[in-house]
Amino acid sequence: MLKKFMACALTMPVLAGCVETAGQLPDMTPVGIDGQEQVCAAAFADQLGVPMSSIRVNSRDVSPSGNSIFFMQSADLVSRANCEVNSVGNVISLVSTS
Repeated sequence: MLKKFMACALTMPVLAGCVETAGQLPDMTPVGIDGQEQVCAAAFADQLGVPMSSIRVNSRDVSPSGNSIFFMQSADLVSRANCEVNSVGNVISLVSTS
């Protein structure tokens, strides 16, 4: 019985050290401005049902909250949208403007 307890007690600290915290999760890694642009273009392409290569990012800005905003249009110039995305690549809003 003591051997079983010791084996369990010795493995517990190892297991406890393997727990991920919120700051270590892959989806909390900043994606950079290029990654944010790709996320917005992909979301707009999904909304339109077209390939991502059909989306053009015309410009970008920064919102008062610090998120990036991208101004996009479809390659055929028919559809336009504004996309707000945070630093880890989560789309906050995608608003069609046409």
